[in-house]
Amino acid sequence: MRARYRGWWAALPVSALAPVLLLAVALVPVAAQSVVEPIAWGDSLAEARAESAETGRPILLLVTAGIWCDPCVWLDTNVLRSPEIADRVARSFFPVRLMDTQREARAVEVTRLPTLIVLDPAGNERLRLDGALTARTLDNELRLVAERIAATVQPADPTDQDEGLFARARFRIDSGTLWNAGGGRWYSEDAGIPPQLEEFDRDEQFLYLMDGSSGDVLAISIPDDGRSLWRWDRRQETWVEEATMTRLPDAER
Repeated sequence: MRARYRGWWAALPVSALAPVLLLAVALVPVAAQSVVEPIAWGDSLAEARAESAETGRPILLLVTAGIWCDPCVWLDTNVLRSPEIADRVARSFFPVRLMDTQREARAVEVTRLPTLIVLDPAGNERLRLDGALTARTLDNELRLVAERIAATVQPADPTDQDEGLFARARFRIDSGTLWNAGGGRWYSEDAGIPPQLEEFDRDEQFLYLMDGSSGDVLAISIPDDGRSLWRWDRRQETWVEEATMTRLPDAER
C-alpha cells in the first residue's frame, strides 16, 4: 500500500518548484562536477630545455599573441582548454607559452600565429603546427609525435644505476678534465667539449651525457679496459671516438 503523504512540496505548482530545483543544483558538491585542470604553462624555454634534457620529456611550445589575434583566442578557448588536450599535455610534455614579442619566441622564427612546436630532449624540432585546428587533430598529432620521440629517447632511471660507478669521478681528457658533480651532473674544463652535461641514458656499454643548450650527445664507455669518450655525429649519424680517458682521484664528496 502506497503512502498517501508525499511531503509539503507535493501540493506546490510546478512553477513554484523552479527556485527549489535551482538551489539544489547550486548546492551540488564541487567534487561531483567535472573539473578540467588547465594546462600549467611555463614561461621560459631555456628552463624547459634543461628539464627536457634531464628527464627525456619533450617540450610543447606555444607562440601566441593578444586578443587582437582571433585564431589565437579561438585555439585557446576551443582547443587548449579541452579535457583531452589538457590530459595529453600533462602526461607527455613540458608546456611553454610565449608571446610573439618575447625574445625566445622570435628565436624560433614563427611566421603565423598561433604556432605550436614540439622539441625533443635534444632540442630538435619534431612538429610544427600553425593557425587554428581542432582538438581531435591536435590530440592525434601530439600522440604520434610523443610516441616517435619515446621510441628514440629513453630517459635514464636513477634506480637502475650503480651510483658508485661514476659518482664524483674525475677523468683526464687530453689536456683537460671531466668530472661528475653528483646527481647526474657533469662538468668539463679545457677538454674541448661542452662545459656542462647531464646524464640522460645508460646501457651495458655506455653512459650517455647531453648538453642541454646545443643538444650534443656524448658517451662514456663503461668497461674499464681502455675507457674512452665518444661523440654522436648528427650529420653522419654515427658515433665518433672523441678521446681516451684516464681516471684521476675522485673529487671529495
